[in-house]
Amino acid sequence: MWKNYLITAIRNLRKHKGHTLINILGLAMGMAASLVIFLYVQRELSFDQFHAKADRIQRVLLLDKSLGVTNTYAGITFVAMGPEIPNDIPEVEAAVRIMSRGRQPLRIEEKRFYTRDMVFADPNVFKIFDFGLLSGDPEMVLQEPYTVVLSEDMARTMFGDRDPIGETFMWDESQLRVTGILAEIPSNSHLQFDVMVSLNFPDEEGGFGEHLRNWGWISAPTYVLLREGAENRDLEEKLIGVLRKNGVEENFSVTNQPLNEIHLHSKNIVFDRHNQNKGDMGYVYAMSAVAFFILLIAVFNFMNLSTARSHSRAREVGMRKVVGARRRQLIWQFIGESILLCVGGLVIAFGLVSLASVYLNAAFDMSLDLRLFLQPLIVAGMLAGTILTGLLAGSWPAFVLSSFRPSQVLRGSALTGSYGMAMRRVLVIVQFSISIALIIGSGVVYQQIQFIKHKDVGYEREQVLTIGLSRETTQSFDPLVEKLAQSPAILSWSASGNVPGRTMGRISIQPEGTSEDDVWVVSSMSMDEHFLETMGIELVAGRNFSKEFGTDAEQAVIINQAAVSALGWDEPLGKTFNNSDLKVVGIIGDFHFATMRHVVEPLVTVFRPGPNSSLSLKLRAGSIPAAIDHLKQAWNELFPGNPVEFVFLDDEFDQLYRRETSFGSLTRGFTALAIFIACLGLFGLASHTVERRTKEIGIRKVLGAGIGGLVMLLSKTYLKFVLLANLIAWPVAYFMMQRWLNDFAYRIDIGVGIFIVSTVAAALISLFTVSFHSIRAANSDPVKALRYE
Repeated sequence: MWKNYLITAIRNLRKHKGHTLINILGLAMGMAASLVIFLYVQRELSFDQFHAKADRIQRVLLLDKSLGVTNTYAGITFVAMGPEIPNDIPEVEAAVRIMSRGRQPLRIEEKRFYTRDMVFADPNVFKIFDFGLLSGDPEMVLQEPYTVVLSEDMARTMFGDRDPIGETFMWDESQLRVTGILAEIPSNSHLQFDVMVSLNFPDEEGGFGEHLRNWGWISAPTYVLLREGAENRDLEEKLIGVLRKNGVEENFSVTNQPLNEIHLHSKNIVFDRHNQNKGDMGYVYAMSAVAFFILLIAVFNFMNLSTARSHSRAREVGMRKVVGARRRQLIWQFIGESILLCVGGLVIAFGLVSLASVYLNAAFDMSLDLRLFLQPLIVAGMLAGTILTGLLAGSWPAFVLSSFRPSQVLRGSALTGSYGMAMRRVLVIVQFSISIALIIGSGVVYQQIQFIKHKDVGYEREQVLTIGLSRETTQSFDPLVEKLAQSPAILSWSASGNVPGRTMGRISIQPEGTSEDDVWVVSSMSMDEHFLETMGIELVAGRNFSKEFGTDAEQAVIINQAAVSALGWDEPLGKTFNNSDLKVVGIIGDFHFATMRHVVEPLVTVFRPGPNSSLSLKLRAGSIPAAIDHLKQAWNELFPGNPVEFVFLDDEFDQLYRRETSFGSLTRGFTALAIFIACLGLFGLASHTVERRTKEIGIRKVLGAGIGGLVMLLSKTYLKFVLLANLIAWPVAYFMMQRWLNDFAYRIDIGVGIFIVSTVAAALISLFTVSFHSIRAANSDPVKALRYE
């Protein structure tokens, strides 16, 4: 029996090749899109789950409630807090600090190497986190001062094929000894590093070990491991108790964040250097919804096309019933065809996913892993989902077709009722509602990204490159800038402690005219007298820093307009901080030194002439290659064997919004795919509509109807569907996109234009889709039409 079902199903699918192609292509594309998004969602949800104790690991977050602070949560806390936590909280088994130093220069004799990300960690780091070691004892590798663990790639780069264990190299003025080799860190880890140095520094007066006990220094990302069976219900309260015990003021508090929430629930956390590639749970929900809706459109296509073709199979159903076929057998016959199509669509979908993953991994760095499809549970889930899709997609057509009465069918009077047509109209309207909502959503995302890219950020990021300076390179700072100034391709230079687009440090201040009980914390940075010119930052009032004022380096500050507003000063020039130790000499315009998800915070800048941690160069437009050649030449003369590394500020700016840009590109791509799948169904549905109205078209042509009138007659029904779909899509899309935009401190307003564009686009797409069949039918010979059947 089942063999007969299969043979009959294949025969029917081959008989209607066009119908089969549209159905299987729509299903395959819908499944492929859903599978790609499934891979993306699984990857996002899998972050940090490879640690065996992941459910017991918590990150300590700092909550800064000081005046002047708008971005209150920080991914760092007091450096001295980590070692105290296990001593004061019985539920905590261990705590570890992992402090990032970013890209750092290393050297072996005259050879120079750069790390990707160098971190300092307490010796017990491998007790808490399951970072594998290829060589070395996890409990001992970082016990001694100045010991280091290297990644396998870094070890090979530095030492070649020889055994690196026991080898030494220099970092700054410190000699480090290799005690372990790190296995490759999974890409779904928010902690990524290639060099890990022990935080077990000698306890020397004035040394780094003494600074690690300083309760005034906030710089350490800290993680705690709970004991087995311990609950974290009162952990936050007990962590706050550790602060108060050590004299930390009330404006600072802490909270805890589970390890498995760090990647997707940290979008509003600043000083989150380890989590540079953080995700967003909102994007996971959005992409999951897109996957569901695309698959829904594909399933609706199948249901629409199957029932639309029911009249062509009505005689088959009637004959089968006459010769004794039961309704149950007919139902299984049609559901079997549906499942067969779905399985075929799944096979094609796998091929499409394989092709798409190559592009997506390269273009969006998504790291989609197709090996996930080899896991038994995933395979079983996909097969179950495919069969369920087949059952759902084929159930209604199966029950409708199997319900035909032989007497009606053989007289050609089946499907005279309006139920089937009404249901198909509902499905078309739902499909276009989804498509229009996706058009609106992708349009709003695109407008917000364009707004970010073109908004005045308060500084000029084009043709500006920045170089990180080490202690070695700062020793030859003056000769370097003298050589750079000789090039006409370099307009200006500046040394500063930071540059726009990077998280600034924070300092505690006591502004003039405020109560001593008020604690003010503001962002801060150091800069020289060339910084404002090089960065194109506006000096609104007062003066710039100058070496001509001998006290500027010790007593002068320049603040931004956000600080003036926060402090409520009408005449800010001449105002002082910290009991007149610092005096305001200038006011600068606000510039964005964080992303536009955050409000520009009050900023206090201090004067530091000469070398600093960053050197920025403003290049002449059109002369960038010449400027870079001159930079490399000057650098190599002063620092032979130490290659210069630089980055352009506009590239850094683009990286800040890489997540939003990728999300926008993906939503536009999947929106186009959803529309295409919907149009496939509409194309097939229009074909059957025209086929069923062949006689009507012939009669109208004989009576004098023109081509334009016939095309409009056949198309206006679908245009009505589009207009109805807009009424559903508009409020849903508006509500969802308002929620997304609320994450940005600086955002667009959703105007009526995007809704008009979506309506016109959907109408034109539907009109273009059905016009092929409409025009062909309008141009057909009425004699042949009247001979139809």
